[in-house]
Parts: sequence; structure tokens; C-alpha cells
Amino acid sequence: MKKSLVLAVLAGSCASAMAQNVVTVTPEPIGQQRYKVAADGSITPMGGYDNRLSAVVWNNGLFGGVNVAGSTLGAFHKRHLMKVTWAPGPWATLALHQIDGIDGIGYGTPGWTDVPNSTIRLSFYAESDVSLDGFGGVGTSMINPSGTPAVTINLAYPQGLPRTGSGYGVGWDIIPAAADLPAGSYWLDAAIIDGSTGNPMPSTADHYRLWGGTTSGDAVNPCYQVGTGSNDMGYDRNDDGVYTGAAAPGSATLERTRYQFGPAAGQTNNRPLTGIWAFFGEVSAPAPVCGTEAEVFPVGADNVIASDTSAIGANGVKIYCVTITADAIDENYGYINIDTEGSDNAFALGLFDSTGTLIASNDGGGSGVLGSNSQLTFGIGRLAAAGAGGRQYDGRHYNGTAGLVKGLLAGTYYLYVVPSDGGAPAFGGGFTASGTGAGGNANVRIQTNATNLTAPPAAAAPEATHLVGQALEDPPVAPGAVSSGTVMAGGEPLWFSVNLCRDADGSGNDVTFQVQDGANTATFGAYIFNSAGNLVATAQSAAGLASVNFTGGLPAGLYYVGVTYNGGGAQGDVAPNAATNGRWHLRGRNLSSGYTMTTSILVNWADCPAACDPDVNCDGSANGVDVEVQELAVGGDFTDYCQIGIPNVDDGDFNRDGAVNGTDVEAVENAVGGVCP
Repeated sequence: MKKSLVLAVLAGSCASAMAQNVVTVTPEPIGQQRYKVAADGSITPMGGYDNRLSAVVWNNGLFGGVNVAGSTLGAFHKRHLMKVTWAPGPWATLALHQIDGIDGIGYGTPGWTDVPNSTIRLSFYAESDVSLDGFGGVGTSMINPSGTPAVTINLAYPQGLPRTGSGYGVGWDIIPAAADLPAGSYWLDAAIIDGSTGNPMPSTADHYRLWGGTTSGDAVNPCYQVGTGSNDMGYDRNDDGVYTGAAAPGSATLERTRYQFGPAAGQTNNRPLTGIWAFFGEVSAPAPVCGTEAEVFPVGADNVIASDTSAIGANGVKIYCVTITADAIDENYGYINIDTEGSDNAFALGLFDSTGTLIASNDGGGSGVLGSNSQLTFGIGRLAAAGAGGRQYDGRHYNGTAGLVKGLLAGTYYLYVVPSDGGAPAFGGGFTASGTGAGGNANVRIQTNATNLTAPPAAAAPEATHLVGQALEDPPVAPGAVSSGTVMAGGEPLWFSVNLCRDADGSGNDVTFQVQDGANTATFGAYIFNSAGNLVATAQSAAGLASVNFTGGLPAGLYYVGVTYNGGGAQGDVAPNAATNGRWHLRGRNLSSGYTMTTSILVNWADCPAACDPDVNCDGSANGVDVEVQELAVGGDFTDYCQIGIPNVDDGDFNRDGAVNGTDVEAVENAVGGVCP
């Protein structure tokens, strides 16, 4: 399992009756499919439903492209009470709610041990059975003593989590015959149950904790991506099994609380902290009708950008039907890139398949101030960014909803465009798309070759951190170049570049590419590309270290190192012919986060050969004049000879053979023609 504040695995558990129902569910291993769903979006063994799929129905920070900061809130955080409201989202109007998946974050306290058979008990109480003031008045239990949960789900606490004081993504995935909740809002009572006693785990037994989180957004509660909740929560601080009501939230001993962090940079509001959970369930998903409910977006000829501009009102939405007739996938060097470049305000993008499954969404991946434009990029990379502040079109998105598609298959997709200048958008299953903002003129652009599969445009080199030697020399000499420690986000490869001035040639000149995880536990890969974009080597980590040593066969030149997490055995995706047509293509599919990576390029040579620059008179051009100046230098006239201070060259010995003579003139003449001595 990976350190993660954004999970790679979804989960599930269910209950079956309107009255109290108790179900116990074991955690799924990391890397399993998010939910059990057929290729057409139908769920088995449910049966009897058309146009149904499993989708996020409530999410207060695990998904949706937000950066979630985490906290365990101390040893007392073993039980919390939080609001669950389904709107906005695909369950906002449904009368029957069928939960089939749950995600959360597990935590192993350093110095403590596992307790077999421990669980997380999730009890859903009707909204009418809970009052934060106290159901019977201030000072009484927040939960109606006579109230009965509509559903109680016992999630087996995962055993064997690394006890590093970090949160780890956990999922529970099972679909019984039925799992029903009546319509309405709920309060979720989440408690860790000690497997040795069967009672809630007290703060004095710090084997596990629940996890809380916040985001950097600026809203009443920016954690919520689908559905809503309450900023105020209940915490059982004194381990008596009762949430004691209070008239207002407070700290210290009060059990009605509102944890808040200070405003993030550029924000004005405090950021409330809540328990982190995501729920999945069945939703009805009729696709918009192309041509009436959704505008048909005709893609252009291969590699030609097509665009459409539409006025979108405040909090509005624009829907497009986008059809590609060939697969835009790595395997055939197909791609499709979608963005909002040229819009006059901030807009976000969400792409759905015909069943209503959300394939990918983005808010702010394009150019503009603070990334006001958005971007989706599928299939083979890598094309240059559209402008300042924008990201390259690197094919980082893919369809992983049913199996793995390294891009998009041929077919019709539904593109939703919503304003995002007023806050984070909400995208979810069942064609859920909700934007916040003033709107404006949204310019949507699509570039693809998924018609005739013409070769994509020339690849752009990665935007990489360039590494130099310890004395800031470039290229580096022994011992080499080392990056600063860099935190790697999930699905986002880190890129570094380095110049090598000598060949790893088998005669004593060695080069080692090395990537180290500071915790010595991460699973990741290092991918080494040359200046043409082709893959020359890979290394997969063992005990937090990935290393490749070259004692020969690596020419001097510019190299790029891409680093990305591997999850559930899956390595980063590269081009099918990566050694000859690599295009610097690298996609990470593991959503782990939080590990600090250090990249080193170690060399054992003490110096670099002198540069081969035939512009010996430094007039900015390499031509016959330089040949004449070299002839004068051979004769002892260095008046116009500018390569002073370059070892073995400043004396006129351009070919560095130890003699200044006519062969140096020939060497300059050859270098002007592109051949170095």
C-alpha cells in the first residue's frame, strides 16, 4: 500500500433493508478494479437495471483533483460524527440509495501494533435523529438515544499498514444483492472498534486513528467534491461513547468542534477539516441526446486544431458530443487533446462515456493566470504547452474505469464544460457536472489524429529540472549531479535533465542514474530518455532505490530522467516502440502521493573534454572566416582568436593533439562542416 491522500483503489460494502442492517466487509488489496462493473457499465450481480453504473455519490476530498492535506488530529481521533448530504450529485433526487463502494484512509500509529479483527463501524443515522446542540438539549447526546441507524457497515481495519505516522489509502469493495438507504440526508457515526474487546477503541490504546483532511480551496467547505456536509462535527474526546452536544463549536473539552486551518495562499477563508470518506453507488445515467441536448463537436482533420466558442452563463454548463472513429491510444500512437485555451474566463472540463462514467476531469491544467484554462490529454504524448503556465499535452489521462485503456477507444464521448472562477467544480458519475462562477465565453479546442491515425506532430522535450554539478558546472564532473528532494504527486511524473560530457565507454568512464525515496518504502520506476526522446533504460525500485549503471554503450549528450510511482505491479506507460520512437512518453497510473524523491546522476570523470566550437573568432557565425583566423593562430597571430581560457585550445591547438599546425586548420574546417575532432 502506498502513502496516499488520493486513493488508487475504490471500495464497497452494502446493506439491504430500510431498517437497521449490519454488514461486515473486508478491505480489497491495493490495485484491484475500482468497482465490479461490466464493459457496458452494468453492475453484476445486481441485474434488472438498464443504464446503470457505479460512481462517486459522496466525496469530501478523496477525489476530484484537489490537493488534500491530512491530519490524524491526535490520539483521540477514534470516533467522529459528520453530515452526509447527497446534493449536488447523482443521488440528489434518487429515492433509493444503493451503496456499493467505500474509500477511506488507514493509519498505523508508530510504536503500536495491529489488533486482529478490529473494524471501522459506519452507522448512518437519519438527519432527524441528530442535533449538534444535543438531541435533548445542550449537554445531552447529539444522537437520539432511541434512534436506530438505517444501515451499519463494519469495515475490517486493514492489517499490516506501515507504522510511519502517515495515511494510507484503503478501499472496501463488495456488491451484495441489495444495499438500500432511504432518500434523505444522514449523519455518519464513524468509530474504530477494538477487535480484542468489541468496544470503541479508546485514546489510550493508540493502535489506529481515523483521518481528517482539508483542501486549499476558498469556500464554505472546499473539501466536498460531490455532495455536501457540515463544517461542524462531533468528536468523542472523552471515550464515553457519547457525543455531547454544545450550542457552538469549540476546542479543548467540547465535543462539538470545527477544526480549521488558516487561509491558504491567495484565499480568504479558513479551511475546515473533516473526516475523509468517499462513497460509491448505483446511479441512473441516460446519456444526453447528441444534436439536441448536446452540441455535436466535429473534430478536424488529423493533427489540426478544431475549436468552438459558446457563451456559458453563471453556474451554467455546456455539453458537447465528441466522436472519434479510431482509437486514440498509446498502442497506435493515437491521441486526443482537449482544452479551453482562448476562453475569457476560467472553465473546467469533464469527459464521460455513454454510460455516464466520468473518465477524467480537469480544472486549471492549461495556460493563463493561475492556470485559468483547463486541459485533458489522452493517448500518446508529448506536445508543447499552449502557453505560459500551461502543462504539456503528455497523454496523462486514460480510461481506467473498466480494465485499462491507455487513452480513449473509438466512440462517442460527452464533454461537459462548466465555469470554475468561483470555486472548485464537481464532476461525478451519472453525468454529474456542477460549476461555480460567472461564466463567459468558453473556447473549446480539440486536436487529435484519431481519424486516419496520421503520425502525431513532433514531440516536445519534457519541461525538466536541469541538474548541474556540485560547483554548478554543466556538464557535471565527479561526483556528479544531485537534485533537491522533491515530493512526487500521484500520476505526475517528475522530470530531470542532465548533460553528460563523456561517453560511458567501457574504459573506466561510468555513469549511474539513481533515484532514492527518503522513506525507503516507495515503489516507483526511473525511465531514462535520450535527447531524441527515446527510452534507453529503466529501473524499478527495491527498498526505495532505483538505479541503472552504465559502464559502456551510453554516448555523451543530453538525457532526461522521468520518475513515477508504480502501483499494484503496474509500471509507468511508455510508447510501444519506446527505444526508437519514444516521444518522451511516460504516464503514471498510481495515485499515491507524499514521498520525497532525490535523483542523482553519478559520474567518475574529473573533467570534460574542451568544447568543439568552430566559431574561433566569436562573431556568432561558423564559416570560412574562422578557418582563416585559425590559420593566423597557427602562425602565431591570436588577434582575432577568441577561444582564450579553454584548456588545450587557447594556444591554437584546436584538435587537442598537442601540436599547433595545419591539422588544427583542417579540424576547424571540418567543425564548420559539422564534424568535431
